[in-house]
This record gives sequence, C-alpha cells and structure tokens, in this order.
Amino acid sequence: MSMNRIRPARIAAIAALTVAGFIGGIAPAVAGPFGTGSAQAQPGNLGPFEYEHQCLARGNEGIRTGEWQDFDCVGSYGAWYVVPR
Repeated sequence: MSMNRIRPARIAAIAALTVAGFIGGIAPAVAGPFGTGSAQAQPGNLGPFEYEHQCLARGNEGIRTGEWQDFDCVGSYGAWYVVPR
C-alpha cells in the first residue's frame, strides 16, 4: 500500500475512534437502568430494559406480586417496556 492510500484510511480510523470515545464517555450518563449490567428490575420499574428477557422477567414478577394481571413487552433492542393490562 502506498503512503497516499494509507493516510486517508488512518485519518478515517482516528476520526472513528475519536467519535466512539466521545460517545463512550457520555454513555454512562444516559445509559439508564441497563447501564449497570443488572438484570434485576426494581418494583414499579416498567423499563426501558436492554433485552426482551429482562422485560419478560419484570412482567412476570409484576404478575407474581399482584401489580397487574397480564402484560405485554413492547419495543425493541435496548428499549423494551412492560405495558400492564
């Protein structure tokens, strides 16, 4: 590879890492309840959950404790919510 072809690739890689570092630096501030890595939901917490299985576990916990009789999990990756019925 010639130096003229390496330089643009190097600049693009540095720019991508800089943006990723900036976003990674602010992510803990906006991560929400799934930023801690804990799948344990707190009572009254309806989301957002990072994974659907976390939403389903919280919905089932709500049924078990009598908070609601049925529920739906709506959303998608990174933003699942329990909707009591």
